[in-house]
Amino acid sequence: VSEDDGYWVVVDDEAILEVQGLPTAPVVYGLHEGNNLVSYSYAYSQDINGAFPDVSSIDAVYGEGSMAANLDGSFEGSLGSLDAGSGYWIVASDAFTFEYNVPDAGDARLATDPIYIPEEFQFTQSINQYFYFVTEASIQNVPLSEGDWIVAYNNNVVVGSRMYKNGGMIDVPIMGYDESTQNSAIATNGYCEPGDVPTIKVHRSNGDVVEMDVETLSGSASFQGIGHTTVVLTDYSLPNEVALHSAYPNPFNPSTMIEYDIPSEMHVNLSIFDIRGRLVSELVNELQMGSYDAYKVTWNANMQSSGVYFVRLNAGNSIKTQKVMLLK
Repeated sequence: VSEDDGYWVVVDDEAILEVQGLPTAPVVYGLHEGNNLVSYSYAYSQDINGAFPDVSSIDAVYGEGSMAANLDGSFEGSLGSLDAGSGYWIVASDAFTFEYNVPDAGDARLATDPIYIPEEFQFTQSINQYFYFVTEASIQNVPLSEGDWIVAYNNNVVVGSRMYKNGGMIDVPIMGYDESTQNSAIATNGYCEPGDVPTIKVHRSNGDVVEMDVETLSGSASFQGIGHTTVVLTDYSLPNEVALHSAYPNPFNPSTMIEYDIPSEMHVNLSIFDIRGRLVSELVNELQMGSYDAYKVTWNANMQSSGVYFVRLNAGNSIKTQKVMLLK
């Protein structure tokens, strides 16, 4: 057992593990780029934001079913402290050495209490754990309410969960299949394996269950073992392609509503042409963002004569046309 390494202890049942002895001098940790499983060498717990002398080379810290991500020099997430007797994965952006800041016994934090999880959302801790670091979560464009539960499923098997709390980022643990022992393989049967993409559902405090769309801002939505991805959760998914919906009403007098979808940021031109191909009106000519909701544009043809007209949507590399009829 090395003083600077962390270890997974796999047990078949609940147990109390007593570790005796502490280092007699500060421990110097040498980290390589990527994931490093290290010890926390002090008898007192301390706030994670005061534990490191320099966090510029630390992307994230993973604990047991919890994590904290470095956002502009400050850690956010459910991992609020480093606790005596625990080990942690430190995700380094490059190789460096460090010593933990010495905790002040007078200011030391108590060890973090276990996070309460309702029985229906409970899962088995695995040595293979991934995280969805959620920056935003909303349903019908309204943020989730405190007390809602974000639950990860793999083929209807619960593999992770976290209660939503206002005022911070939410890290949702996602557990993988663990075959380190026979019992752990049984306990994690059906859990994620590399490449699996979990389903995310929100269980609302009013009893509603909503399946969410996952938009990745960095990393991969698929399970990668030890790691995390930054995501936005909504109950809407972006369209897969450019689409021009049927104008309504059609026939019309004197105005009609034109709706269209675009899947990502692109230049959009929406124009009206007469039966001879002459430009009658240019309704949109600008760069637009992909949107969960369809764009809506009203064409008022009050100054035009009755007849057939063509709506042309030119978005990115796609061109869509539609015939409309003005009847006066």
